Amino acid sequence: MKSLPLVFLLLASLLASLLVSLLVSCATTPPSWHLEHSTSTECLSQYSGAEKKKADRQLDLVSDLFGKACYLEVIALGNYLRNFRRDKFYQLTNETAELLTPEGTFTEYVMESHERSALTILMALSFLQLNREDAAHVELRKAADEQKAELYNFGQDPIITLMLAALWDRWSPNLSRPFWKSLGDTKLIDPLISTFARSRVQEIDAFPSQKRIWKIRGYGTLPDVKWESQFFSRKSGPYKIIPMEPFLANCSDNTTLILNTSLWLQKLNLKYQTDYHPYLYAKSLVRLPFSLTYGVLGVSSGAVVAVGGCALGGRLESKELCKYSLEAASSIVRSSIDFVGYTVKPDLRRWRNLPSVFVFESDGTNNESKKCLQEFSPLPLTLNLSQR
Repeated sequence: MKSLPLVFLLLASLLASLLVSLLVSCATTPPSWHLEHSTSTECLSQYSGAEKKKADRQLDLVSDLFGKACYLEVIALGNYLRNFRRDKFYQLTNETAELLTPEGTFTEYVMESHERSALTILMALSFLQLNREDAAHVELRKAADEQKAELYNFGQDPIITLMLAALWDRWSPNLSRPFWKSLGDTKLIDPLISTFARSRVQEIDAFPSQKRIWKIRGYGTLPDVKWESQFFSRKSGPYKIIPMEPFLANCSDNTTLILNTSLWLQKLNLKYQTDYHPYLYAKSLVRLPFSLTYGVLGVSSGAVVAVGGCALGGRLESKELCKYSLEAASSIVRSSIDFVGYTVKPDLRRWRNLPSVFVFESDGTNNESKKCLQEFSPLPLTLNLSQR
């Protein structure tokens, strides 16, 4: 019985810290922004209330707005995200509270490096659709810079590099060549990509003024994921995050490259590795004993309910009371086990409406091979990045 006050004290301290964290989080919420001009009434309606959404849902909204040609709204929302979701802002109360709760409960989402670049590319294409070519060029250069930025989330991405190479091909092969060469020299990617890129570098060197216009289309969306704990195994991170649907295989021929975006989901695993975010790795380890404590308290409470209920039922000669007590105890134990899993789960927030596969198709002659397109499995069109 002496342990009960300690339990209540622990729970009261937990609730107090969560309340303080919530208040601080609300107090530091970035101000909303005003859209000066809208593309259309329909676009304005979809954009309305965007500032109330979480950052990952705002990214999904960018995809929806771009797909509906709401280019002014894409630029406005993109600027907001780059201003407030590009850098990591540490708050002691929020970070401390997440030692007792799942990652991402109180801390704001910070865009991954490939998400920053993809967002900037959509902004560039939006400017292009508004006949602001100079602004589009500025954004494309920013997209390349985002890959090199030494921020909280960092790292270059071959899919983004391929996009930039194909987009710059429209204006100047001299500008696109460094991106093609970077892909051709990279050995840590699918050989199909590097071989395709080296072939394009050879073409540029042979015909320096020959431009290429690429059709870039994204299909499907990133699949849902499941996760498994690796706390007690000798793995590189505490979690193993697995897509629930397989990605399509990569493919290339003379004029087409089909590339899946499995690398973008791999960042969910990468972010908990010690050489990427040692702080997140440490937080996940610290959170484990707290979650086990929750489980022990839940199992103990269930045992108390079962034993106490059946003892009282025996005195009152009530079998129903013992039955209900056992059912209640079983429910408490199951809930406590689920709560352990909930507490230690990784942060799975991300830009979900990004395509699961991209098709890069150049303006080749009709008699060139179209093998990849002939074998391509039909998926719903998600993003059309072709420069119309």
